[in-house]
Amino acid sequence: MREAVFSVLMCVMFFFSEGQPIENKSVDIKGRSVQYSFFSETDSPRRILFGFYDIDTTLWNQETFCKELSPFAEKNGYNLIVPQLSNGFELQTFLDLFVSETDYDSVVFIANGSGCRHGVTLIEKGVSGLLINPIDSIEAIKINGIIPVSLISDASRMPIQKLWLDSLLKEGIWLNHLKVDASHRYYIDNHYEIYDAQLLWIDSMQQFLNDSAAFSNWKEESGIQNTPNEVYRQGSEIELVLKLTRPEVVRVDIMDLSANVVQSSESLFGIGNHSIEIETKNLNWGVYNIEIKGEKLLKRFKIMIRG
Repeated sequence: MREAVFSVLMCVMFFFSEGQPIENKSVDIKGRSVQYSFFSETDSPRRILFGFYDIDTTLWNQETFCKELSPFAEKNGYNLIVPQLSNGFELQTFLDLFVSETDYDSVVFIANGSGCRHGVTLIEKGVSGLLINPIDSIEAIKINGIIPVSLISDASRMPIQKLWLDSLLKEGIWLNHLKVDASHRYYIDNHYEIYDAQLLWIDSMQQFLNDSAAFSNWKEESGIQNTPNEVYRQGSEIELVLKLTRPEVVRVDIMDLSANVVQSSESLFGIGNHSIEIETKNLNWGVYNIEIKGEKLLKRFKIMIRG
């Protein structure tokens, strides 16, 4: 009995502490009724937040995912809309009811699991958002301009996650990628703080990209941003800061004084700032040349490894 009373009290506290309740609505699309859940904490929201949940689990439906995302909407002044997802759901027709083609700059999204496929549709319209542990394969993405997107991926699902990572980077997405170890596709340690930080990053990046002068100055400073030390102890790491204004495959070669490559690595990097860490534990004592090379990048340094 006490547990039942406690549950009722918690529900009442949730209702009043969370502000406006979730509204369940429906709209007719081509003769078919589509359900969606709606949340708004303000009469003049800054933008619309669309939520796309993982339909491959019984944990979510449009109402439960709307409740889950409502703190983000409340904190940031969003209108939150979460459609009921099912086979045959026509996202574009649904979007047309809420957003005109010229207003997509006022839209952001959060997508989880299988719902990330709908996030891709919005990315192709120039919309930024947060992708959380996508589980489906991804087709080629076509975008215009630079779009900031956050990707959170579980290290245990790397084959699929790497497909998403490579596809997003190759198309010029300004990607903020966070790898996590999690047993759940949505709930990770400190998930609320992490997801909120990703939305704040997206906001700040959009403001930066909209500032044409600041972005123009930033583009002029691409390349290696720091000068490594002249001497490193064997086993320490050489850290280079790389800034790219376009996606590039970057190769790092370490050569001895006879120009023989003794250590090499190659990786795809997207737009933005990156940290390149070079291991020295397998290098003998001596002097080496480091060459960092990409399609639009060439930089050389000389270093010494000592004990």
